[in-house]
Amino acid sequence: MRALLLCLSMMSFGSLAAAQTPGDDVLVGRSHVVEAVVTDGGDALIEGRVDDDVHTAGGDALIRGVVEGDVVTDGGDVRIEGRVEGDVISRGGVVSLGPDGRVEGEIVQPGPVPQEWGASIASAVGEGAPMDSLHRGRGLHQAPSEDTGSALGTLFGRIGAFALVFLLSLGLRTMAPTRFAEAQAAVVTAPTRGGAVGFVALSAGAVLALGLMVTIVGIPVAFVLGTVLGLAGAVGLALTASVLGAALPVERWKPEDAKRLAAGVAALFVLTWVPWVGPVAAACAACVGVGAFVRTRPKPATSVAQGPYRTA
Repeated sequence: MRALLLCLSMMSFGSLAAAQTPGDDVLVGRSHVVEAVVTDGGDALIEGRVDDDVHTAGGDALIRGVVEGDVVTDGGDVRIEGRVEGDVISRGGVVSLGPDGRVEGEIVQPGPVPQEWGASIASAVGEGAPMDSLHRGRGLHQAPSEDTGSALGTLFGRIGAFALVFLLSLGLRTMAPTRFAEAQAAVVTAPTRGGAVGFVALSAGAVLALGLMVTIVGIPVAFVLGTVLGLAGAVGLALTASVLGAALPVERWKPEDAKRLAAGVAALFVLTWVPWVGPVAAACAACVGVGAFVRTRPKPATSVAQGPYRTA
C-alpha cells in the first residue's frame, strides 16, 4: 500500500531530487533546482530550490532553501530555516521556525508553533495556538518566553554570585586584615606563580571530589568538598577583585575600601559576559586569588624556651 501511495505521489509531483527507495533520504544541494520531493521513510534536506511540493512519509523535513509549494510531513517534524511560499502541514509532528524562517502560507500542526526571534509566518493554525496570534498577510514576530526566562535566570544568577563575592571581600578584609593584605601583595607581585598554585589546588580538589563520588559513602564528602571548592573560588575572585578595584584610576575612591571593592567586582562581572574571554578570565582570576591565599598561609609560631637555665 505504501509503495502504491509513493508511486502516485511521484506521478503527481513529477521529478524528484533523487531516485527513491523506502528509507532513503533526499538532499537538494544549494545550487540544485528540482520540481518536487517525495520520501518514503526518509528525511528531506532542502538547501536549494523546489518548484513544487515537499512531502515526507515517516521522515523529517529541514528547509534551508526555497520551496515554492507546500511542505507536508506524515509522522515527521518540519524545521524551517529558509522560505516556504506555500503551506506547512505536519500530521503527527512538530513544526518549528529558525530566526530566518519564512512561511508565506499557513502552518497547520497539532499544537502551537515554536518560533525563534525573527521568524515570520502568515498564519498559524493549531490546537492551543492563541487566536490573537493568527495574523494573515503580515509576518508574526515573537521571542520565545522560554529563552527570555533562561536569559533572566542567567543574569540574576550571576548577579547573586558576584554579590557573594563582594560580601566575601568585605568580610575577609574585616576579619583578617593582615592576611588579606599579604594575599593582595602576593597577587600583585607574583600573579603567575599564584595562578599556577591555585590551578593545581582547585584541580586536585575537583579530581578528589569526582573520585569520592564513586562510592555511596564518599558522595556526602564529595558534596562538602565541592562546596568548599566553590567557596574557595569565590574567595579567590574576591581577592582579585579587591586588587583590581584598587588599581582603577578613581582617586576619590582611594580612602573608601567598599567602593573600590564594588568597582573591582563590577569590572569582573562585566568581563564574564564577554564570549570565550570572560569565563577564561574569571577562572584565571579565581586561580590567582586562591594561589595567593595558599602561598601566604600563616606559619606556625616557634616557641622559645625561657629560663631559668641550668648549666652542667
